[in-house]
Amino acid sequence: MNKVSSFKSFLFLIPFLLFFASSAFAITPSPVSKNDSVKQFVIRKVVLIGNKRTKNQILYRELFFHVGDTLEESNLEKILQKSKENLLNTLLLNIADIQRVEDGPAVSNGTDTILQGLDIYIFVAERWYIFPAPIFELADRNFNEWWKTKDFSRTNYGGYLYWNNFRGRNETVVLALRLGYTQQIGISYNIPYINRHQKDGLAISYSYNHNHEVGYHTDLNYLDYLNVPDLYVKREWQGGIQYSHRQAIYDTYYFSVDEHYASISDTVLKLNSDFFAKEMTSEKYVRFRFLFKHDERDNINYPLTGNYFDFEAVKNGLPVLSDDINFGFVTSQVKKYWKLWNKFYFASGAKGKFSSADPQPYYNTRALGYDGDYLRGYEYYVVNGQKFILLKTDFKYELLPVHYLHAGIIPSEKFSTIPYCFYLNLYADYGYVQDKQYYMYNPLTNSNLYSFGGGIDFASYYNFVLRVEYSINKFGQTGIFIHFTAPI
Repeated sequence: MNKVSSFKSFLFLIPFLLFFASSAFAITPSPVSKNDSVKQFVIRKVVLIGNKRTKNQILYRELFFHVGDTLEESNLEKILQKSKENLLNTLLLNIADIQRVEDGPAVSNGTDTILQGLDIYIFVAERWYIFPAPIFELADRNFNEWWKTKDFSRTNYGGYLYWNNFRGRNETVVLALRLGYTQQIGISYNIPYINRHQKDGLAISYSYNHNHEVGYHTDLNYLDYLNVPDLYVKREWQGGIQYSHRQAIYDTYYFSVDEHYASISDTVLKLNSDFFAKEMTSEKYVRFRFLFKHDERDNINYPLTGNYFDFEAVKNGLPVLSDDINFGFVTSQVKKYWKLWNKFYFASGAKGKFSSADPQPYYNTRALGYDGDYLRGYEYYVVNGQKFILLKTDFKYELLPVHYLHAGIIPSEKFSTIPYCFYLNLYADYGYVQDKQYYMYNPLTNSNLYSFGGGIDFASYYNFVLRVEYSINKFGQTGIFIHFTAPI
């Protein structure tokens, strides 16, 4: 193996290496000297206040303490803080405040241990749970891509019915009707806990959509589109079931089986004979998916401290089922967040993908440029391939910590208390995509990609994040870009 190949192989191992290396940053409490007295708290009661809909056991599931537990004073504040973060990360609550009341005088048990009773009161404000919300979405890959044309025909409109916290058990029912660029109907039902131990869950979903336009080819790392106003050039059906097992507070395993079917018009096939396998106008296959997720972030929507790791293995199609494709891939990502000092924070993340077979149909080959897998400064580009590595770093300054705006004119407490905060950030990104099929038309593949820049972030309630960034890529191209998710 030559040096270049060895280097590329090493890049795809980086997410795994960073995950194991991140354990070096774990913080453990300092041991107590044998000459010092140890104060321990015995939890007498835990009282939930304010959860009018959510069942108590759903919130108790997120706590690191229960009635009868004994906790050392040196660990108490950390345990209470982590429990508060877990409650907020359920996305059931706008506010969670944990207060402690020492119950009775401290008593020595005749050793170096001092016992103290403790009552814990948890005050919560629930989110609103039924959202008959209108849909207005941009059909392009990101806001910046759409802004180039400002074409309102490339938007989706319609309606959602979100029923979060259904039956007070954190279940979710979603009905969707989209019109406009993508016409879709869909339904999903997620039950996070189906047993008494609150470890196992089930989810089912079905959707159908069709489009007058399809991105049929990538040239010079830009998508080429076909639009036929009086014909649906692409149709898709998808339905499946997922089983989940939440082994611990932060660790969850997912197993799912989905059936996919897609079809295109003859015109799409003439423009790109490799759109589906075997030069066909349709593609049918069953997908098997395993996902492990470890999520220990302080806030899943805009994290500042903690860590995240996942590993995903996907098998698309089986010959025994006469499926039209037969290949698999694995992906993995790791993210680490630190508070450096005072108001300064640092975050880094890595993600990699490795596919099992070449060649693959164009429809099934995606790398960078979709969803959250992109380099900042390359928002206008698509870089497809069978393997990729993506590295991101962020240096952040807390311009304004979390404040709460109490809007008295709003009658419901679920909307009247509005949290908000601002952060300044500097970043640097790196990516590499390996492609053996279409690289001759797309110069960004099989080459080092990098960018850097800075911006300002705004975060508020109901998962809202707004980022405005100034970016510079490897070609010296600059621009101001807008995003609506956390940077890492």
